[in-house]
Amino acid sequence: MRLRVGSPLWLVHGPAPRRRYPTLLGSHDADVVIVGGGMTGAGIAHVFATAGLRVVLAEADLVGRGSTGASTALLMHETDEELGSPAKRYGPKRAARIWKLSRSASRDLIATLRRLRISCDLEECATIYWTSDRRLLLGGNDRPVAAPARRRQAFDAGTRKLRQYFETLLPALTDVEIELAWEGLFAITPDGLPYIGSHRRYPRHLFALGYGGNGMTFGFLAARLLLDAVRDVPNRDLQLFAFNRMR
Repeated sequence: MRLRVGSPLWLVHGPAPRRRYPTLLGSHDADVVIVGGGMTGAGIAHVFATAGLRVVLAEADLVGRGSTGASTALLMHETDEELGSPAKRYGPKRAARIWKLSRSASRDLIATLRRLRISCDLEECATIYWTSDRRLLLGGNDRPVAAPARRRQAFDAGTRKLRQYFETLLPALTDVEIELAWEGLFAITPDGLPYIGSHRRYPRHLFALGYGGNGMTFGFLAARLLLDAVRDVPNRDLQLFAFNRMR
């Protein structure tokens, strides 16, 4: 299944891939093998390698060109659902801890980008989201994924709906044309929180998935939590995102 439709700004106007990696052949020794070279895979690989683990990252296509390439690049610490929803489901203490972890992860990611001197036009934005070249970025209108034969049609309809919202919200900018439009595929869970950690059916596997619309923050949080899991370091926070948390 295609992970994105349309033409993301970052891939159209961003720099071309400067490095290609060799096909993985033969036998290799590693402490951890990471499947997927998007934001999550790259973050986990960095955190694990920095901690001294031998890491192999396997990506079927180009690094960062799947769902990551379709991101709005908006870094935030809020969960997809308002604080009252996890508080009602899990209690105020656990809900507050989830929000605190998310906030810490966003700050950790920002510090990492600055420490590694990664050029990504990182800056704090107001409610209206302008890119560094003064483009206005408008996102939303999430919907269930359409069948492959209808996905382009659903994408075009979603673009028109966002355009109508834009004109209602900012009527003074009605004459501004849409330069680029795109959508990315992402998974959501029943409670709006990701699954991070082990699964009883898959021994010696660890997972990080189901971020909803907040993949960058939760992906980096997953890196920190999974490092403890690999090292067999007890961490009660893993239970907050466990597969069996809703039982």
